[in-house]
Amino acid sequence: MAWEPRYRSYKLILYPNEEQKRQIERNLCVQRIVMNACIYYARYVKDHTGYLPTQFDMNRLCTEIWKKNEWMRDGVYQNSLNAIAKRVLDSCKNADGKKGSCMPRYRKPESMRSFGYMSNKSFSVIDTDDGGKTKRCVKLGKFKTPIRARNMIEITGTPVSCVVGRTRDVNPEYWCVIQCRDPAASGELCIFDE
Repeated sequence: MAWEPRYRSYKLILYPNEEQKRQIERNLCVQRIVMNACIYYARYVKDHTGYLPTQFDMNRLCTEIWKKNEWMRDGVYQNSLNAIAKRVLDSCKNADGKKGSCMPRYRKPESMRSFGYMSNKSFSVIDTDDGGKTKRCVKLGKFKTPIRARNMIEITGTPVSCVVGRTRDVNPEYWCVIQCRDPAASGELCIFDE
């Protein structure tokens, strides 16, 4: 039996400038639009066939939306839309198995608070030395400049995914959670039966 690698999460507080805030809000808007389209599609297929759509069908829908709307391509990766499709499909499967439950609800603009990068090629953490002080920034894919961050804990392991979000306040705080595969916990584990 193989030992599954452990994961460790690091939360960083972000300090985006005005342009970066607009881009975060734009990403949240795109994610909400795609999530609502996926929920509508899942409901439509379920009502007409009695079955939920497959993950392949949902991914194809997201790809079509991404291709037909050029304004989405500037700020959002297509694979993050596939992650939204997976989230919707998992919610539909959970609702389908419970007695008396309903399909997921459509998202309002204020209810969408996070989006993710599912590939470590889409983001990175940059530590720079500025006259004896270490400054940390997070470089997110399709953002022109890195975003200042706070949390100087040493990040160990291989980054796997990143979730960027904001609070629901009037003056929102921005954060990101980076999940890393812990190198010390991976390996083989042998279990002997008596």
